[in-house]
Formats: sequence, C-alpha cells, structure tokens
Amino acid sequence: MPYGPRILVEKIECRNHILRNYGQKLMALTKKTSYPCYIRKFIRRNIIRFRTAITKSIQHRKKLNQSLYEQTEGIY
Repeated sequence: MPYGPRILVEKIECRNHILRNYGQKLMALTKKTSYPCYIRKFIRRNIIRFRTAITKSIQHRKKLNQSLYEQTEGIY
C-alpha cells in the first residue's frame, strides 16, 4: 500500500491504451507467416474499421444506465 491504508488505488483502463494495444496486436498478426496471406491482408486493410468498432462499443457501454459491473459483465 504505497499511499497508506486509507487510500485505495483503483486501476482504470483508458480507451487510448486499449486501442493502442489492440492495434499493435493486429499488426503483429499481419506479420505472422503462419496465417494465410489473404487473412493477413484483410486484417491490414481493415484495422481502422476494427478500431472504430471498438470505439463505438466503448461509447455504447458508457451510455448504458447500468452499474460498472453490469456494463463490464455484458462485454464477455
């Protein structure tokens, strides 16, 4: 407990962090030669669309009138 027993530190994932990591993982997939070439090209051409879908999903979940637990439970 680096800030003492009274202060609880809660980790919050931000959208930019998620999108950056997601984009890096997709780019890594496009470089793996174990996947067929047409799949790698499809991913490379549509990375922006995939990121947009994630952004829209995050916006949709934020607008729901639910608790944080209910919002995150619906993602899985």
